[in-house]
Amino acid sequence: MAFSIQQLTDDSKFSHALRFEVLEHLCPPELVSDLLSRCHAWGERERSLNQLLVVYYVIALSLFRRLNLAAVLGHLVRGVRWLWAHPSVHLPTAAALIYRRRQLGTPVMRHLFQRVCHPMATEQTRGAFRFGLRLMAIDGTLDEVADTPANALYFGRLSSGKHQSPFPQVRCVYLAEVGTHAIVDAVFAPCRVAEQRLTPLLLSRAVQPGMLVLMDRGIVSAAELSTLVQQQAHAPLASESQRLHPCRAGALRWQLVFSPYIQWGCLPCRCA
Repeated sequence: MAFSIQQLTDDSKFSHALRFEVLEHLCPPELVSDLLSRCHAWGERERSLNQLLVVYYVIALSLFRRLNLAAVLGHLVRGVRWLWAHPSVHLPTAAALIYRRRQLGTPVMRHLFQRVCHPMATEQTRGAFRFGLRLMAIDGTLDEVADTPANALYFGRLSSGKHQSPFPQVRCVYLAEVGTHAIVDAVFAPCRVAEQRLTPLLLSRAVQPGMLVLMDRGIVSAAELSTLVQQQAHAPLASESQRLHPCRAGALRWQLVFSPYIQWGCLPCRCA
């Protein structure tokens, strides 16, 4: 494959020269532009960073989490600056980036997530399927958000005695594909909301037929299993019966729950 050096003229606009090829492969510019139009999120005038680039910049923020806002942009454009006719051109400040990010809003990113985040594994992907079913997993965690009055009021802080978490925290519950670790859906709530309250929403809107969903024992309940049955999906449940749990023999009994019956089988057990 032949490669060529990008040619930039003196009258080139920064927003036209900057490209994020890897992200554009996953999120085509045509799709992002269409969502910007549907959400009426285009800016009134084109600045050094148009809203199309702001979308990719917001995605990149999660890839370089140890860098501050301005440093992320500097990292993304450092290749272009070597080709620029005036390499001393000033990049948008952190304040300008915050303004553009707020101007973009959340609907575009939410719709983009729904359009591009889906299971990616194929039948050749190692560890992605079992018993002819696509392996999925639901799990939750706590993550920190910016320490603002609005975030503290809505998400709250966890406390232990006299001590509180230094930052507001958000309860996150994710549905991920086991074979690729791709997150295909997520729910966010105040930190004191239990995972059990958020899981049914994930199951009802994101789980599809032919999926085998792995969940923590504390999450599984009759309501979750009922939702799985309605979605024609499946979930393995470890049996607590000693007769059906011969760990000493190196096997763990499981129940494969799906509509309209329960099927028994055997999986390897790591505690042998």
